[in-house]
Amino acid sequence: MSSRQSICTAIGTTNRDGTLHEESKSEHHMNDYELISVGPSTDSPPAEQIPQVKKRKASTKAKQGGKTAHKKYRGIRGKLEGMNEMPLDIWHEIFMELHPIDLVHLSRTSKALRRHLMSRSSITVWKAARASVIPPMPECPDDFSEPAYADLAFGKACHYCLKKTGVINRVWYARRRICNNCLPDKCRRFCNTPPSVQILFGNMNINDFLPSVKIDMAPKYSRRRNEHIFLFIEYFALWEKLANSMATVDERSLWLERKQTAARQHSDLCEAWEAEYLDYKTDLAFQLVESRRTMIAERVIALGWSEEAGKMQYPNVRFQYRRDIDKMCRKELTEQMITKLEPSINEYMEEVKHQRLEKERKGLLTERLILLKKAYTHFTSSVPILNTDLIATAAEMYMEPCIRDIIGNLPKNKSLTKGDLLGKLAAIFHDANERVRRRIDNELLKHAINAYKTAGGDFINPTTVFNLATTLFQCNSIFCSQYYWYDAIVAHKCTRSNAFPKSLKDADIIADCLGPDKHRSHENITVDVDGIVIARHLIRLCGLDPLDMTRTTMDNINPIFECLLCNDAANGRATMTWSRAVRHWLENHRLSVKIEVIADTMVLVNYDEANVARARIAEQESRKWAREIGCNLVCAHCGQGSDDGRRSLVNHVLAERGVNPILFRDLVPDPSKDHTPALFYMWPPRSEVPREPVDKTNAFTSFWPC
Repeated sequence: MSSRQSICTAIGTTNRDGTLHEESKSEHHMNDYELISVGPSTDSPPAEQIPQVKKRKASTKAKQGGKTAHKKYRGIRGKLEGMNEMPLDIWHEIFMELHPIDLVHLSRTSKALRRHLMSRSSITVWKAARASVIPPMPECPDDFSEPAYADLAFGKACHYCLKKTGVINRVWYARRRICNNCLPDKCRRFCNTPPSVQILFGNMNINDFLPSVKIDMAPKYSRRRNEHIFLFIEYFALWEKLANSMATVDERSLWLERKQTAARQHSDLCEAWEAEYLDYKTDLAFQLVESRRTMIAERVIALGWSEEAGKMQYPNVRFQYRRDIDKMCRKELTEQMITKLEPSINEYMEEVKHQRLEKERKGLLTERLILLKKAYTHFTSSVPILNTDLIATAAEMYMEPCIRDIIGNLPKNKSLTKGDLLGKLAAIFHDANERVRRRIDNELLKHAINAYKTAGGDFINPTTVFNLATTLFQCNSIFCSQYYWYDAIVAHKCTRSNAFPKSLKDADIIADCLGPDKHRSHENITVDVDGIVIARHLIRLCGLDPLDMTRTTMDNINPIFECLLCNDAANGRATMTWSRAVRHWLENHRLSVKIEVIADTMVLVNYDEANVARARIAEQESRKWAREIGCNLVCAHCGQGSDDGRRSLVNHVLAERGVNPILFRDLVPDPSKDHTPALFYMWPPRSEVPREPVDKTNAFTSFWPC
């Protein structure tokens, strides 16, 4: 015999004097719907809404030889058989320890339990169960049964459709639970008092006592509330039925007012209790979850991770607060489940330790890189740019093995000072610049050799190729495409803004701490082949040999050339220096004029006119630098420029470099920009100018240099 059968048999056959008998069917018991309300003077749902219980039919497969086969049960059968001998008082003591909703559920398990628990002799059981609820519930009204009160307070199903899905509204004043799906059918938003009811109660405003519920019908995604009030119109029929037994209108009105006033006061108490009860359940559930988290935290410490757990700054990163562990703590947690978590605990704590150590390493690296930047700035302030060909950037100094060893491998318990770094910088600064210069020269030499092979001619000397007047470099970076000689291309800003190699560890930290000059690379720099051809032609016009002619020699000779294609009737003849002549052809005529006709378009100016042009060009350059507001100037000590004008650059030299007073040598032209002298239009213009030969193959090409 099962435990349920044992309990049912004991309750159904135990007499008050200890004898066994079958309970009389004439004794008053509650029907199915009296769990909601009981008695002729209470509120109950219509009888047609009460579901009818259907009898179960025995399965044909369970019958063997005309007899029903015994159902198979787990465990040892008959172990609870002794419960049949237990007196009814003991059962009552057990029931009194249950929660009210447990009594409701127990009354629905069998007919015997229902007959006993729904009888009025079990009222003390229900009261004792209600008294055990925390916080204490309001007393049950006289016109409301204890089982119905317990079901209303703790039940979850709708009283009309008996479903637990959707939104269930508990209306204490109406003593109903109703879902949103049943609201339109069972309630009304607007209604008038039926004439038959109005006659019974006279001029009394009955609608003021009619139970109602306020529901927000707005969709979940809507931010606006759409509240509607629904009235329980079923109370009209109930009040009409009860009021017919009363003689006068005053008696009926007084009865309804007293009844509904008491019901409203009790509903207010119940609503306050419900809010307090929900808070209590929330706190209790939180405490239960926290106790389970504490059990997991103790296991983490038992596995030897107490020191690592103590170093966690934020509680939400601890193992017991992980999302999957938090979900586990909301259910029953056993010792076996915690034991299964041990591999996950060790793996998680190992990852946390690795991340902590990595964070500490990066923090220490950032502090030391910032210190290196300060030491580098202080050191380079005493090294004028005019006295050096090239100054290695802070990032390039960091790439030196001795500097990387100090910053990366020095233990964190040993302090690193600015003086330590200054001593190292002074010791390796010269050699570091030499290594950087050799690396840059090797990159540029590859481009020069390839360009001279394409242009044709005799073999060039690698040691002097950068000083030749025919070696003109071009930057192929986006939005640049400018032409520079060797001295300018070495310090060109586009070569200092490249990202560090991906293979370099902590490249992002190095770039943030040692910027704005990052990794220096000349991969996007080429030697212009057309520039070689044009420079050779100009040198030959001067009667010189382009194979060994250097830029310094050409600057000293300073020949003046005239572009016949740019003769302007309004401005005059376009005269220029030899360096401007090379750039002028590449920037203005290479896309529209064949390079073979350069001899017919670019001529050498005679001696007298050349002297006039030289003087006027020199005067023109002097005026330009006198008007210069600072955009083309840089600090001679660190190479920093300014887009805000000369005053901002002067403040930089005064504040950060400590130079006072500021002399002309402290502000120099920006080496990364073009400072080639501009054109000078000599008067009068030419009367006859050769027609510009158009290169049809390049007439519709891009405006960008090839």
